[in-house]
Amino acid sequence: MRSKVRNLCKTAFILTAILGSASVTMGLNTNQVKADSKTPSKIDSKTPFPDGTKQGLLLSPDTDDTPVSVQYTGDTGKNVTLKTIKAGGGTYASFNQKYGSQLASFSMATGDSELSGISLTAQYGVVGETTSGDPVTAKVEISNMKRAVSWQQGNINTSQYAPGIEFSNNLYSGFDSKGIQSMNFKITFTNQKTNKDIEFNKDAYLCWNSLNPNATNQYGNGHAVEAVAYLNNDGNNDSYITKDSVIEQYKSPIDSSLTLTGGVATPNQSYDTIVTEDALGAPGFNKHSVSYPLTGTTQDFSINSFNPSLFNASPALSKSNGQDYWFAPSTATVFTPTPDKPTKKVVDPDTKADMDKQQVKDGQKLQYQVSQKVNYLGKDTLERYTSMDWKDKLPAQFMYKSAYLVDANGNKVTADTFKADSKSDSNSSSSSNASSSSSSSNSSSNSSSSSSSNNNSSSDNSKTADWAGTATFDKATNTVDYSASSDFLKAMPMNGETYTLVIDGVVDSGGKTSTLTNTGDVIIDGNSQETNTVTNNTVPPIASKLSKTVTDTSGKTGTTGNVEAGKDYAYTLTADITDKYTINNIDISDPLAAVQEYKGATVTSDGKDVTSDGTLAFDKATNTVDWKAKSPKDFSGKKLSMKITVQLKKDADLSKYIGSDGKISIPNVATLDVDGSKTPSNPTSVTPPTVKPTAHKFVQLTGDTPTAAAASDNASESKNTNSSSDKTSGSDNNSTSTSSSKDSDDSQSTLTSSNKNDSASSDASSSTKTSNSDSTSTK
Repeated sequence: MRSKVRNLCKTAFILTAILGSASVTMGLNTNQVKADSKTPSKIDSKTPFPDGTKQGLLLSPDTDDTPVSVQYTGDTGKNVTLKTIKAGGGTYASFNQKYGSQLASFSMATGDSELSGISLTAQYGVVGETTSGDPVTAKVEISNMKRAVSWQQGNINTSQYAPGIEFSNNLYSGFDSKGIQSMNFKITFTNQKTNKDIEFNKDAYLCWNSLNPNATNQYGNGHAVEAVAYLNNDGNNDSYITKDSVIEQYKSPIDSSLTLTGGVATPNQSYDTIVTEDALGAPGFNKHSVSYPLTGTTQDFSINSFNPSLFNASPALSKSNGQDYWFAPSTATVFTPTPDKPTKKVVDPDTKADMDKQQVKDGQKLQYQVSQKVNYLGKDTLERYTSMDWKDKLPAQFMYKSAYLVDANGNKVTADTFKADSKSDSNSSSSSNASSSSSSSNSSSNSSSSSSSNNNSSSDNSKTADWAGTATFDKATNTVDYSASSDFLKAMPMNGETYTLVIDGVVDSGGKTSTLTNTGDVIIDGNSQETNTVTNNTVPPIASKLSKTVTDTSGKTGTTGNVEAGKDYAYTLTADITDKYTINNIDISDPLAAVQEYKGATVTSDGKDVTSDGTLAFDKATNTVDWKAKSPKDFSGKKLSMKITVQLKKDADLSKYIGSDGKISIPNVATLDVDGSKTPSNPTSVTPPTVKPTAHKFVQLTGDTPTAAAASDNASESKNTNSSSDKTSGSDNNSTSTSSSKDSDDSQSTLTSSNKNDSASSDASSSTKTSNSDSTSTK
């Protein structure tokens, strides 16, 4: 309720109502003499509802702009005029201007007798819902109206203050009385789904707010004394005010049988103080409020705005003031409703998948989300929060990185999140259900990116501040505490929106089997509530391993094989990669023997060629084949197979590969490197065929050139000699054995050299057979 003068100061606000319903009889209630006779109970600010009570119904600030249907009765002199006003044309600025209104005007000549016989009934469409979600309609009845002093004295300016009552199409916006100082107000709420009136049994509260006291305004005039009484009161009903309230009880100056509760008649506040406090959500707003627990299906009140002169108090209202006052019953009470219990989730920060009760791995990123739904300013609470904190003792296996606040869309809360016309600015914007977030430039992904730039290692305590609040991390207890800033508390719309503290970190169990258990707390104005609990399990990661086989030139596969020079054979490296969540490097390398020629390589996984998913390289200087994964984490817990095709060089020197047993064996071992942890493969080896030594001898007479036939004979003779076991043959075998460690070309060269040496060393004493030959050859 507020005067036209206060509206000029632009401190308008909107209240809502949660009320009972029933058909009622017009006129004074038979319990009126007992109304408010019981002294209100004084409670501390921020006191929660008494046990077992709550608000069972809430009006909505956003409804369809369905015209309220206003009818009147009892006007035999035809002194009532009804007028429809379009949206934005309301005569009282406290109305939400996106809704139209209905104005019932009274003739200036209407006297007290005619006015008291007139009643107005306003039928609304859907105005809110029950706690179960059923739509609710409302009917308001106004009767027993009495003229204000300015009207009685004929001082109302017809063009500005035509007496009457204007009803907003939106019940949340209330109604405006013009030149009326007292009236009975009844309201009936009906469940549209069941078509039954709603009955209360002290399980809901009605609050009349802005019951301002007398004070001197900027024009030197007094402020109307605003007061109410609950006519359903049987003398036992409680009412509640705050301990620092500016409200008191007194007899009605126009009906001494009626006890009222309202702003004090003798000024005890400056007008500026009243204006400061008289705004929904402002500190001190609940000092001007009284709350009643409701009973029955009929909620009947007396509503009054008196000229201080009626209390013989000064200063009195100006004679030009037509007592233009706005009223709206509210479910926002002097009690502080306990917010909904906060909830906790644990998710994968990249995919947003729910990770509760899921197995996690060391190095895996996790994100805890602690969400809190706030109250609805004007609907279930009168004042803004003075403090709001999130506290979370993190599991020992969780390494904290950062914490920041996001809105319901996942956008990081910044100074740009809220619109300038938030509900704390004016009533018009507040009742339009201002969005909890504007078109913030920060997307969900951007908020994560932004927060990561301020990541703090858990190795040190940290404190990170942003516009919305300050995150403090205590390493000793592994606890993060986020305290909302005063700027955020003042700016948030408080229309039931949800805010979430996002806590980013990484799993680090030290490679042990463990359980991560986490429960958080949200503390609002000193009232702490615990979240649900989320859990995760860890198991040690499996170790990486590397095995190797060779498929030889015959097609057989094993750890050893037989190969031939110039023919393909292949090594297959099978790598089982550890299932660590985060892998930064996978490198498979194979240093080939110098006598092997690299022909090519491919890498597969699950039957798919993934060679291009890494970098394949061959280093000629070291004869090493190497493959490095481009995105190592993609192969966590998977199997990689690398096939390397090679050939044995034809001109290779195999001498260093001869073993003690005289056999040739070319070894090979590959290596798997995962994040610096190197794992060798089993050894493999290949064996080329051993070349059998051969010798041939012929005698050349001095000056003669051997004929082809002679060469053939000598070759045959040499073959026979090689097959014998005489001393000369043994000498040739030793020479050939040495040369056999070389490739076939080297062997041929050695054999030719042996023949020449044998020919040069022939004499008559070397062999009887040789002498005969020489002799034969000489003839």
